[in-house]
Amino acid sequence: MEPPTTQMLKPGRLSITCRSAQNIRARINSKNSKNDNISSPHLVFKLNGTEYSTTNTNSNQVVGHDVHFNDEVLSFDITQPNENDVLEIELKDDDSNSIGKAIYSIANVLLSTTSSGEQNVTTLPIMHEGDVTTNSVVNLSFSFVQAKHGVIKLSPSLQNVDGTANNMYALFTTPDGQSKKTLLTNDDAVGIWIDESNTFDNCSIQLYNGTDNCCIGSGELSLLSYLNGNEVDNAITYVSISSFDANGSDNNNSNPQKIKISHWFLEAGSVRVESISTTNLYNSPTNQRIVFKTDGKSRSTSIMTSAAGVLESNSIYSWNDEAITLSVVDEYTLTVECCDYDEISGDHEMLGSAEVSLLPLFKTGRLDVDLNLILVTDFGETLNGGQLSLSLSFTAPKNHAYPKDQLVPSYVVGQSDDALTIAEQTKRTSIDVDGVEVFSEDSIQKAFNLFDLDKNGYIGVAELKHILILMGELVTDEEVDMMISMLDLNGDGQVSFLEFKAMVESPDPSNDDFLEKKIHSPSKNDSALLQQQQHKRDVFLRTIQTANMDKDDVYRMLKTIRDMSPSSRNLSHEEYQIGYEDLCQLMPSVLGYSRSDCRQLFTLLCSSSSDSGEGGSDTTDSRNLIMTYTNFVSGFQSLEERCKLAFDMYDVDRSGYLSLDEVEAMMASTNLLSRDLVKKRAENFMNCADTNRSGGITIDELIVAAEKLPNLLYPSHTKK
Repeated sequence: MEPPTTQMLKPGRLSITCRSAQNIRARINSKNSKNDNISSPHLVFKLNGTEYSTTNTNSNQVVGHDVHFNDEVLSFDITQPNENDVLEIELKDDDSNSIGKAIYSIANVLLSTTSSGEQNVTTLPIMHEGDVTTNSVVNLSFSFVQAKHGVIKLSPSLQNVDGTANNMYALFTTPDGQSKKTLLTNDDAVGIWIDESNTFDNCSIQLYNGTDNCCIGSGELSLLSYLNGNEVDNAITYVSISSFDANGSDNNNSNPQKIKISHWFLEAGSVRVESISTTNLYNSPTNQRIVFKTDGKSRSTSIMTSAAGVLESNSIYSWNDEAITLSVVDEYTLTVECCDYDEISGDHEMLGSAEVSLLPLFKTGRLDVDLNLILVTDFGETLNGGQLSLSLSFTAPKNHAYPKDQLVPSYVVGQSDDALTIAEQTKRTSIDVDGVEVFSEDSIQKAFNLFDLDKNGYIGVAELKHILILMGELVTDEEVDMMISMLDLNGDGQVSFLEFKAMVESPDPSNDDFLEKKIHSPSKNDSALLQQQQHKRDVFLRTIQTANMDKDDVYRMLKTIRDMSPSSRNLSHEEYQIGYEDLCQLMPSVLGYSRSDCRQLFTLLCSSSSDSGEGGSDTTDSRNLIMTYTNFVSGFQSLEERCKLAFDMYDVDRSGYLSLDEVEAMMASTNLLSRDLVKKRAENFMNCADTNRSGGITIDELIVAAEKLPNLLYPSHTKK
């Protein structure tokens, strides 16, 4: 294993819980060396020039040669972690004589623990100088809270503070100058921006009587310790408040008052701007700079590039070797300003500006834009300031949608209607017919267009989730996928206008058959298809029930297939082909003798592998048999287990990737359909899984996509 790189290590707070030391003996030069006892042992920790020690009191319990440190906690703030950082641990007696030492690489805990502070229990040998071996050990627990960028939302309320809530407010002040206040009777939360400038500092909180603006108490809270709350599960903390008397003096109350603070953390995403270039700028600048600005509810950011280089001619400038990174939480617009910068005075002469919506970037992850810069003169005249090109990329924390904590005018560039406004307009266009509320075709189309963000005529998982978040609904990927599947009649993983319209017009969309009734009556072809699926389902279920098949039978089938081939494990696509007699050997013995069931299975498999839907082949792909059974038999613990089995079979060249064609084959088996009927579903699945657009999907991407879209790859066949 290669050592961790410095780039992988993140700053944060390392906390050490001192548990115990065992089999400890006094050392030479100690005053206790003759009787082999230890007086008031304590631990000393050193890291990067900082030293802390446990309390040297008689409260340390010494039982024989075992020492208990009463779970005392010491913390180090690590602002610039390095892979070579080593924590030195020394056990000493009350005369500071060394009893033994240990060392510990902090990279172990910085890489293995989570930002929530999960504990890592470690036992380390305590060695004295000259020791070769030892049975003396120290037991410690390490935890690490990673310092992140983002917004901490704080919502205080009364707990046992004296005073009338209606007349009280809390003022939060950070060392870097942020100051936010809120009434204790409000449900509103204040947002405090946290980054490397204030992560390890304390935020002061002061309580005021709103009637006369008199401060009645104060306390402190650690910003870093407030990163454990999230948008879904708010954390609760109780802060002790030292109360003041009428003159503003501390009452020295031995039993301080407390206020309750609900808090959650909105982790920032990262926007990276690169490949910056300008053309035909106004007024031929001599020291051109680009300024990037974002404006959010909690803070405003402004970052300026260095001086530009010149390409080819005096009219083209480039910053190709420079990249700008901005952290964003609720920002959704990037302002770009081009200026001529005076190094001596610091003055900026504006050359032109433009705005870029970040919303498409949040959706796609990457965006290349060409902007026309606009210059407004002192006389109000609008001039062409030239052109600017840049590339944007966006990285978000896992399972987070953007922007957070703020409704935005639109997800689509150029669309100005607010989501809630459109919803209200749609509601007003409904008409009443015989006492029943009916929506017009036009109003339904407008509502559908609101959800159809990329204007492709379908509503997908990402689009539905984003709109719901903008409306204040915090939903998981599983919940959104369930909503889609309720409306998705043809199983392609997205909702068409007809399916959406059926939901709107149905008096009871909870009925399983409302889509079929609203969209159309099943045609002869649809009915035939449903009958074929039902027949396949019945045959597979009958064989499972007859032979009492489970997961072990599936793995036994795969082993038998591989044993048939000389290449054993890495079979080619051709080597997975089996004939009727081979299939009989694969099935459990009770089915192997039932030629009727085996013949039906073989015929169904040959039919599914044919794009025309007709049988007639003398061989079939044995992986179709195994894939189908994995979706029916019991014993598989998770989708991940099924996906790993499928990937192992279809990645025949061991490239680490599956192609669209291979995903199509897998999906035809589990959906009980022919290849031509699952093409659209396979494409949608690949679009979801292939996040880096490489043209293939890895095992991890397969698992994630299967969990997000369970009805596409492994649809349920238990209720039809």
